[in-house]
Amino acid sequence: MLVFTRYKHTLEYLEEEIGREAKRGDSPLSGLGVFTIHGEMTLQQRREVFHAFERAGRAVCIATDCISEGLDLQRGCAELVHYELPWNPSRLEQRNGRIDRYGQPEPAVGITTLVREDELDVTILEVLIRKAGAIREAYGFCPVVFSSIHDLERLVAKYRPDSQLLLPFEEFAPPHDPFDEERIRRIEEESFYGQEEVRLPEVERALQQTYRTVGSPEEIRGFVLSALDRAGATVREPPGGTLRIDLRGTTLAELAERLEATFDPYLARDEPGLQLLDIAHPLVRRLIDQVRDAAAGTDEGRVAARGCREVREVTAILHVLARYVTASDPPVVMEELIPVAYQPYQDRPADLDAHALMRAPAAPLPHTADELRELCRDALSAQALPARVRAAVESRRGELESRQASIRRLASAWAEGMDRVEVASVDWLTLTVLVPADG
Repeated sequence: MLVFTRYKHTLEYLEEEIGREAKRGDSPLSGLGVFTIHGEMTLQQRREVFHAFERAGRAVCIATDCISEGLDLQRGCAELVHYELPWNPSRLEQRNGRIDRYGQPEPAVGITTLVREDELDVTILEVLIRKAGAIREAYGFCPVVFSSIHDLERLVAKYRPDSQLLLPFEEFAPPHDPFDEERIRRIEEESFYGQEEVRLPEVERALQQTYRTVGSPEEIRGFVLSALDRAGATVREPPGGTLRIDLRGTTLAELAERLEATFDPYLARDEPGLQLLDIAHPLVRRLIDQVRDAAAGTDEGRVAARGCREVREVTAILHVLARYVTASDPPVVMEELIPVAYQPYQDRPADLDAHALMRAPAAPLPHTADELRELCRDALSAQALPARVRAAVESRRGELESRQASIRRLASAWAEGMDRVEVASVDWLTLTVLVPADG
């Protein structure tokens, strides 16, 4: 069971009282494990406590709202208690959604909201009902955060006999017909970005494009293992797709001395003790920073060269960061990482797949360091390069504008101007020169 409270001193009170009951042999809570998570703990400490809670047989986790950050709660429990009433019904729904969500293994989720029969709680309860009614009035729907309608009626009638609520209590029950024409019309008109029109194949295509641009899980794995070796960490890979990483004695030890991790999101979802090493994980971010800082300390900083058997002549790949802005109010800024592949010693453009070339296996370099520096200088000073960068940035702008136009057709008037996209700035980031290798 997960118990939410807003206040740390209430958390400490509950920890003491429940812990006392858990130690009594004749108590229904005898032997219960008691865990606490609050905002003064680091994210790593919160993870460790919650994973211990997940592994416990019978346990309660008492937490403040900080637990909503960086932790997947749905596999840890299917019962939730709101210890006191917040002033906003959205807070109740946000907490409920932490366990009543995709990935919850239990068929049913239990939600309990504690309400004291006193003046203060009934006052807060009345405010919650009014706010929930206002949300439903404005948007046509409000998540069900109260289910005991008759108890609510009795409480409010007892303390507020003359209260005029915004709508009757029965309105909080699920509608008899959730698919009536008027409801569907309102959803279609007010849906954010027209999400009812989004199809999974479109999402899959966008995901594959992202992998091509910023790296697939396999490429992240290769980078992380290489960077950990460079940092002096010890990595063991037992069967099953997991890693046991020992960071003691390295500059990464402040994140964690040891951790069990995986690159497989499905394995991480089903094994609560495993951390998923993806592009957003603190360890991966730190490794990226370390490698970047190490490269920045050299004369060649953002320039690299490697042998490649996939090219017949010197080929360069310049990565540029383009920023685009829409004409909407307010404007939306989009950043795009664009690889521009070209042959610096050829005047005519070549049909080159920059993504495929960047993923080609490295081969021995047949040149000296001085010769490679000369090749890099020639690549950056190629006369046709600025025009090729402009063409690549403009091509991507056209693609974005086409995509935004489809969003504009599906969305409401608030999206006015989203289909007009202009280039805001372009930065040259890195250069990679591919040198033909023998064989």
